[in-house]
Amino acid sequence: MLNWFKKEKPFSGFGGFGGGLGSLGATAVVRTPVAGAYMLLGAGGSGGAHNAGGGGGGGGGFHENTSTELLTDTYTINVGQGSAGTSGGPSYIQGAYYGVIRRVEGGGAGGGYGFGANGGAGGGAGNNNTSPGVAGQEGYGLKPGTPAPVLNSFPHYTPGETQGYPGGQNPGTVNTLAGGGGGAGGVGGPANGNGGNGIYSPLAGTTVGGGGGAAGYPGGPYSSGGPGGGGNASSSSAQQGTDSLGGGGGAAPGPSGGRGRGGHGRVIWRVLTSNNAGITHTNATVSTSGSYTIYTWTSNGTLTIP
Repeated sequence: MLNWFKKEKPFSGFGGFGGGLGSLGATAVVRTPVAGAYMLLGAGGSGGAHNAGGGGGGGGGFHENTSTELLTDTYTINVGQGSAGTSGGPSYIQGAYYGVIRRVEGGGAGGGYGFGANGGAGGGAGNNNTSPGVAGQEGYGLKPGTPAPVLNSFPHYTPGETQGYPGGQNPGTVNTLAGGGGGAGGVGGPANGNGGNGIYSPLAGTTVGGGGGAAGYPGGPYSSGGPGGGGNASSSSAQQGTDSLGGGGGAAPGPSGGRGRGGHGRVIWRVLTSNNAGITHTNATVSTSGSYTIYTWTSNGTLTIP
């Protein structure tokens, strides 16, 4: 299997573009390009939880391309899922022939007593567990300014792309304040700031990928999730991120079961209805808008370009 995960479309001249496989003596497979657009959104990360509070979960990583092509192939559509206590799952489009076309990562989990996790958007720093305290401890989001060792730990990261932003910092004082989760569109607030802003998706028609709110110690304060589905922090059972918006979960003090899980992600493929003949799918919701047909997945499925 070819694995061109850093290409929006394969180079011309391969398999149906002017020869390619036919020149090798094999039966040529005509790989027809179909113009369209897609949006990928990973799942949000879980909010942190500890008896000292916790950081908000990061929003799911985001990528949208409103002018691209997919070629003849059957594509697996993976939609990231959120769960309590972990970073969010990735979303990707993977061809049977062409390999991974595009992938975004799930949001990082918020820190409990310590560091937020790295992800599409980073988890907020938890309450500081060192004395004397050290400021920071937020998780990184995936963007060009993120340190290379972090980017290298995500092998499908496309250089130069911004999927999301870091979580918020704690103030460096033991047992006080945590950081809000990073969002797909902005950094999480420090010292019990709110979750980071999500980003507007023209294909989805709404804001997605908001970061989760943070929980302070003792007994609050409890900050709000960011626009785009971020969950609010709470004194008991924190709010989960919104499903299909990839929002980060809110944080809560106390046992780990109180933290909000991240919201599930979403994948969209849009094509001109005039170019839609023969396209099939599994598990997508299909709608029309003007001259377009829109396929939306909120759980795993397939897309076949004939």
